Amino acid sequence: MLRFNQAGAKLDETPAFHQWLKYVDMYRTKKGNHWFGDSDMVQLLQTAMREEDLVALLHSLRQVPRMKDHAETMQRFVFLDSKSNHRLMNGVWLKSHELPEEVYKILKKNLAGARMDAFGNNALFVQWLRYTKINNGNVKNDMIFGGQTVNFLHKTRPLKSEWEFSTLFQVMTEVPDLKRLAENMQLNLFQEWLPGYDPKLAASYLAIPYPINVVMLPSSDPRFKTWEAYALYFAESTSGKGMLGKVKAYFADGDPSGALTALMKSQ
Repeated sequence: MLRFNQAGAKLDETPAFHQWLKYVDMYRTKKGNHWFGDSDMVQLLQTAMREEDLVALLHSLRQVPRMKDHAETMQRFVFLDSKSNHRLMNGVWLKSHELPEEVYKILKKNLAGARMDAFGNNALFVQWLRYTKINNGNVKNDMIFGGQTVNFLHKTRPLKSEWEFSTLFQVMTEVPDLKRLAENMQLNLFQEWLPGYDPKLAASYLAIPYPINVVMLPSSDPRFKTWEAYALYFAESTSGKGMLGKVKAYFADGDPSGALTALMKSQ
């Protein structure tokens, strides 16, 4: 293995390395993957090369017969290992012109494997959004880009409903470099909800699956913030800036119930 250190980023072009991969495959077939799993291989490779060389190698291994799934698993390990690897991996994917959909597939076991919600650790989802944003830097219309991202998430469904998505997007607005994208994705959903869902109905859906009154939640709760954002959008869209001003005043006074009453009376 020490010889591989000299090859660096060109390790995948080294005949001896491919012979070693074949031996690993034979060994796993005979003994089972648990005897020398993907985490073991990553640890071994990490001792032999720099991070940037390892990231490039793992990406190239996706093209090696019988190694694609293993390579993607190791990419996830490395991606989650450190923040510096996020930048390195994004660079490799960009250089290879990987579509966000393909990167999602690589990361999906972690994105969908654990319960993703607005209150859990969504660090991996944040990183995928960042890659999506960088990759689509040539899209000038932010609303179109936000809509495309929402449509993709609708299809892959890492969450059960668009109501959960809206709360997740609200949380993403707290991430400075993703704030604008998150707001556009949330606005895309709001446009779908109008006019079928008034603020009262929206509050009931945002509460699912918990027996709570979203309107009475603390103002710092992401579900309340999502409902407040929709209430303001609904006010302006259905009744104009006059009603928007009234609803804003209720929220400023800490009276969301008053805001809801005013909105429902305006219909």
